[in-house]
This record gives sequence, C-alpha cells and structure tokens, in this order.
Amino acid sequence: MDTSSPLAQVARSHRALVIDDSSVERMLATAVLQKLGFAVTCAGSAEEAFPLLTHCRFELVVCDVTLPGMDGLTLLAALRACPAPPPCIVLSAHDDPRHALAAIRAGAHAYLVKPLRLADMREAVAAVYPAQQPELANQCVASLDASANLADAGALSHSARRMAAAVAQPVRSALALLLQAGIRATG
Repeated sequence: MDTSSPLAQVARSHRALVIDDSSVERMLATAVLQKLGFAVTCAGSAEEAFPLLTHCRFELVVCDVTLPGMDGLTLLAALRACPAPPPCIVLSAHDDPRHALAAIRAGAHAYLVKPLRLADMREAVAAVYPAQQPELANQCVASLDASANLADAGALSHSARRMAAAVAQPVRSALALLLQAGIRATG
C-alpha cells in the first residue's frame, strides 16, 4: 500500500469493525470501508466482537441487525454503556421504517438496507464524521466519487481509474460468488 496517499494515512489511524454473520456481506462491507480509508476488522457475531471492542479502539462499527446469539440492537445498547462508544451504522435486509427507528433509538447513527451500496455507505460515513473528521469525510467522498464515475472513464486520470477498479473488483468477486452459489445478497 502506498503510505504517502491520503487514504493510506487515514487507514493507519481510522479503524472500523464489521459485524455480520454472512461472509459475503462482511466482504462487501470491508471492501467499501477500505476504499473509504478504514482499516477493517471483522467479526461473525456480537459475542465475537466484544473482545475486539474491549481491546481495540474503533472509530466506526458496522453491524447487522440479525445476528446469531445477541442481535445487533442488543449490541448497540451494550455499546452505549461504554465510556466512549464508537458510532455505529446498522445494516439490515428489512427496508422497514419501524426497524430503522428501533435501530436509531438503540443508538445507531445510520440504518442501511442490504445489499450494501457504495453511495449509501459514503453518505452514512460522511454523516458520522461531518465536523469532527472533515478530512476523512472529504476523502471518502472523493474516493467514492471517482469510483461512481467509472462509466465516464475517459475523464478520469490513470490513478483514479486504478482506484475505481480496485473498488469494483472485490464487489465483482463477491457477486460472482453469490451467483455461483445461487444466493441472493439479502439477510
């Protein structure tokens, strides 16, 4: 990794924890967050995440609502009891305002519906870091804007095209795995 780039510098100092029982969803969230400049750690359950949360400092938690054992809303309540809880973005397969309201009341900063979309995560991260981390929010927007404009590749520089391809490749790989397995990316 090129440590002179702004994204590499952010990745060294900003850590995210992704908690989802689906390995495909973890992979997708990890790819998106890495492009936003986060170093990402993953857990498959809330119980697996707790030791990580107590021993490591995370600037962001991305958590599925439906988890085996302790669910995401219970995890959010437990996080709020911590001295300095990290902001949490909740993922769910349910596009239901009641679920979103329950997540926000439990302490979530954002509620995103699966399958995860780059633009949605960009907006959620920018909302979490509007003033406290303006350089992070600006870098997130710039990084994903370059990726989103891949269709207009003629207008992108060579480095921006490489960055956009790096964002798209893990997503393509995950989608190919889903199609091979005949699985829908929900849940």
